[in-house]
Amino acid sequence: MPGAVLPAGTWHGTRGEFVHVREGPSMGDALITQLPAGVEVLVGCRTRGQVVAVPACSGEWWAFLPQYGGYISTLCIDSPDNRLPDVPECGSPRP
Repeated sequence: MPGAVLPAGTWHGTRGEFVHVREGPSMGDALITQLPAGVEVLVGCRTRGQVVAVPACSGEWWAFLPQYGGYISTLCIDSPDNRLPDVPECGSPRP
């Protein structure tokens, strides 16, 4: 769309099935939508939230997806580091 401004962020793939995008960084926050495994999502920033545990790992980091206006646990992002070091913390200036 001419004149549109793309949101800032870093593209990452998702893993796992039925990835839930939530209004906040907690499993108790309202569900916005559900994504299939393996889609690319734009991650605008990361923040700490509710600890999520799955077999063999757990994490407190959540990724904000500006295109959906919500969060997913970084355990659902295909990255070797759940902290997503290439993504700034929410509220921090982009490097």
